Amino acid sequence: MEMIYTNSVEPQKLQFIIAGYGDKLAYHDYDHEKQKLNAGKPLTIETLRSIIKVTSDKFVDFDTTFNFSGLIPRNVIRFFTDEKKIIWWTPGQKRRLLFEKSVGIKTGIYPVPVLLWKLESNKLSVWALKTQPKSTSESIFHAPFFNTSATGLVCMGNAKFSSDSMDYIEVMKVAETAFFNSYFTHSANSNLLKINYSELMLEHFKSKPDTFPSKQLYPASKTINSILGYENS
Repeated sequence: MEMIYTNSVEPQKLQFIIAGYGDKLAYHDYDHEKQKLNAGKPLTIETLRSIIKVTSDKFVDFDTTFNFSGLIPRNVIRFFTDEKKIIWWTPGQKRRLLFEKSVGIKTGIYPVPVLLWKLESNKLSVWALKTQPKSTSESIFHAPFFNTSATGLVCMGNAKFSSDSMDYIEVMKVAETAFFNSYFTHSANSNLLKINYSELMLEHFKSKPDTFPSKQLYPASKTINSILGYENS
């Protein structure tokens, strides 16, 4: 199979494709003799290494960079190998939220919306999404949590947040665990929701709904692209 690119004088032969299956990614190389794709292989560091050797004049040494020890999860939007920086999302779910007694909200299990996370060095930021993202042009919303500023930056408070791991799977897990293990102590954003945050949480503690009411999320006037650095909004 050959493909012609607008900036290429000669036809380019198909070498491989990367395909998504459920929440996993796989690599298929192309058999030109049989003119078909071979069976898929897990998209591991070794596979990425071979891809880069084929497609780039510069070889990235994955042994000294941040990456994934196995398959790249489908919820990862962007990551960097030369520094600890990754953007990912998590589905709406129920989580245990810890509140200081002084805020007047009881610790318990609450629904949380789809969340957009950004970890850069050891700085964690979080926003909300109305649905699981299908495009990076989608709007983002303020995360409905105490300890989170209008810019999305999280004050981790008493939570321990450190990881020496170079594996992003472990890094993401540590970040999420640290966030939800931190006591929410104060409001750092006057626009948490369209309605009163404390009143909604008290209602949720009593009624125990399965999902977060996304219609109450407050717009952050940004898109996922702006978090990725692709626009200035």
